Order: sequence, then structure tokens, then C-alpha cells
Amino acid sequence: MKLSILQENLAQGIGIAARSASAKASLPILNHVLLTTDQGRLKISATNLEVGVNTWVGAKVEREGSLAVPARVISELIQSLPAGKLELEVVKGNLNLKSGAVEANIAGIEGSEFPAIPSFPKSGAISFPAATLAQAVEEVAYAAAAEEGRPVLTGVLWRVKGKLMELVATDGYRLAQKKIELPEKIDGDWQVVVPARSLSEVARIVADLTGAGEAPDEVRLALSAGENQISFSLGSVELTSRLLEGNYPTVEQIIPTEATIRGLFGRDELQQAVRLATVFARDIGNIVKLKLGPGGLDLSANTAQVGDEKTHLDGAVEGEELQVAFNSRYLLDALSHFSKSQISLESKGNLSPGVLRAVGDETLTVLVMPVRLQG
Repeated sequence: MKLSILQENLAQGIGIAARSASAKASLPILNHVLLTTDQGRLKISATNLEVGVNTWVGAKVEREGSLAVPARVISELIQSLPAGKLELEVVKGNLNLKSGAVEANIAGIEGSEFPAIPSFPKSGAISFPAATLAQAVEEVAYAAAAEEGRPVLTGVLWRVKGKLMELVATDGYRLAQKKIELPEKIDGDWQVVVPARSLSEVARIVADLTGAGEAPDEVRLALSAGENQISFSLGSVELTSRLLEGNYPTVEQIIPTEATIRGLFGRDELQQAVRLATVFARDIGNIVKLKLGPGGLDLSANTAQVGDEKTHLDGAVEGEELQVAFNSRYLLDALSHFSKSQISLESKGNLSPGVLRAVGDETLTVLVMPVRLQG
């Protein structure tokens, strides 16, 4: 393999692919990226066996070939070089790289040893607006479980029916649901659970390409039911992920359909009040107490060894008085993903979840389970 390529183009391609390499893999090849010439371009691939990424970068190819090189090494090297033309050549199993006065050799592994990453299917794809999907993923994926205790909860439930798309994530303590009306009806109803990390990577790729002036208008998606895989195509980047199996919680049974109390508050003011209480709640599991009633909202935290704090927020409140406790981290996570300036907080009782929505935007619903206090 021998080619010339611009540093800025290679840096972008390596940056996108290298995130899907596995830093602590039992198989050494999985912490590599594969460089392959492909029809006058350089194809850069990486996989951790859950997610696989192929991205193509323009290059001047003089000799075809391939080589897998350590993702961390080549990523740090390319990022440290100045903009301009790079010369890449495979010499005796090493990648020789030249940039001006700099010459480096990176030990590689034969490309034939790299795991195959499926290509995007040539038929059966459906399309979604890229910016819309990326925003929806950002608004729900944080609520998925980080631990593997219940693997299905590390994923995002993705349902499409006609023109309605729904994304849901929950870790058992909170839930985020986003509903979107699509510009066009999708043929065939379907439901899958996609790893949250995979969808977050799709959203990050959209952001990377947008930042590079290559914003994709749409994300093309294809399901391979027999192989339990989902594939995404975003311009010059393709990503394939495995799907998660298992019974996802029934969302309709979790989100309350009625409430006994509802209050309206400024998002920024509520966020600030929760942050202040968190200072005094860190040593008691981030537990903050809320008292919601006709006078507004009192939010407080009390730790014997640290002290106490209380903030009062005025707001329009309707219904029965409520006293409840929540994990402040979950409240802050939720509030940071609302874009509107006013938030509604509602519940149907002290042991019922708190439901947060933006006033004027019913597409995003966040549910936070209460903390049961002794006494």
C-alpha cells in the first residue's frame, strides 16, 4: 500500500473510527484500526465486536494494500502533525509515514487478520433526518443503564409506527421518552433495542461531520433481522451494531397518565436550586427533598456532618401538597436535556415517580423514581 493524503482528512477519519476500537480487548487486533485502499480512497475500519465502523477518506493511491495499526498510536501521531500532505507506505509489515521533516514507522498486523465488518445493505434501507435523530438520541440515551446487570436496559428502545418515531431509555431508576413525528410515513412497523453506546456514537458522528462542513441531511438505516444487526449510513461513514435481546419494560405501564399535583417552574432556577442542594447531599446518596404546594416549591438537603440548605421557588402549582425525595443527579441530568425555559413537574403521590416535561413541548418526557426515606 502506498498513498498520499491530507493530514486533516486522515485525522478526521482516524478520529471517527478509533472510538470504536477496543482499548482493553483480549484480542490485540481489536485495538487496531484497519487501513485499506478502496477504489481510489482510503477506507478506515475499527470494531470492538459490538460496534463496527467503516469510514472513507479521499486519497491519491499509488499502490493497493492494507494494514492494521494500533489505534492509539496512529491517532496521537496524526493529531500531532501539522496540516498538509502525508505520505503513507507499507514497508515490511510496518506503516511508514512521512510529513515534511518527520518520518515515523508504526508496527502493524496483516489486514487479513482483521475481523470483517459488514457493508451497508444495498437494498431495504429507510431514512431519517440526521439532525432530528441525533438530537433525539442526545435527549434519551443518558438514561440507559451503564451496568450490565440487565443487558437490555443498556439499550434504547426504538419504535416506529407510521409517521411516529419513539426512543425510550431507562435504567430502572429513571426513564426518558422522546416522540417525533417524521416528515414521511415509514413502511412497516418495527421495534428494536439498540445499545445506547451505539446510538450515541451515531449522534457523535453526525456532530463530527457537521463540524467538518459535511453535515449529512439524512441517516439511512437497515435492519438485518437474521443476523440481529442494525446498520447506519451517514455519508462517508457506515456503522454496524448488534441489537440487544430481551424483554424491554412496558413503557405504557410505567409513565403515569394522571397526576394529583402539577407545578410550573423556570428550568434554570430549578436547575440552580438542585445544584445548591447537591452540595449538602453528596454524603447521603445525593438525596434532595422537595415540598410542592400552593406556595411553590421548597427544595432542601440536610447532612448532619456537613449542614443544610433550602431554596424556595415561586411557581404556579395546582393540586394536593406533595413531599418527596429524589436523587439530585437524576434531576440534574433530566433538566440539562430540556431546551425550553419552563418545566412542569407533576406526580400522583409521595411514592410515585416525578414526571418532567417542557412547557410547550410534549415530545420529551422524563420520569424520575422517588427515594423512600426512613420514617
